Amino acid sequence: MVNKGIKIDVLINNAGIGLYESWEEMDMADLRRLFEVNFFSVVLLTKLFLPHLKEKKGSVINVSSVAGKLYVPFMGGYCASKYALNAFSDSLRAELLNDGVHVLNLIVGRINTGFSSRAMGSKKPPDTPFGDSPEGFADAVYSAYLKRKREITYPRWYRYFIWISRLFAPVYDRIVLKKWTHSSSSSR
Repeated sequence: MVNKGIKIDVLINNAGIGLYESWEEMDMADLRRLFEVNFFSVVLLTKLFLPHLKEKKGSVINVSSVAGKLYVPFMGGYCASKYALNAFSDSLRAELLNDGVHVLNLIVGRINTGFSSRAMGSKKPPDTPFGDSPEGFADAVYSAYLKRKREITYPRWYRYFIWISRLFAPVYDRIVLKKWTHSSSSSR
């Protein structure tokens, strides 16, 4: 239980793990662990701190992923956990509308943090030469927090990638599968 004397203005839910594996070969224990960290821990902490956030008319900031807006082969479990997180953020925001609690959902692309090197699963993601700095991301989040935005996509260009992947889904499927299968065969 949270101490009643604590004053909380902002809750940042930033824990997360990756899982790079096909649905066919995915270990169910890994999938459960992924959802425990990426989704259920966020729900639990938010529920725990919500009375304090309501009192202060504070903010909940959930760190999601571009993978929660589009699907990626061999990242299906991770994508599903982040889709769930996005739905949680959106429905929570609506529920708290009359309480003055701000909910900011972060749709995050590649940031140079070494995230992929610590992911579970047997697949290796394709090399991506681009990734933004953690400092640039922190600046964007702080600005969005101050403006009480609902959601940001960072880096911003990922918004176009999400849109294109939906508009040209069959082409997206072929291209991204080729990148992943080429990456997996070259890493052996």
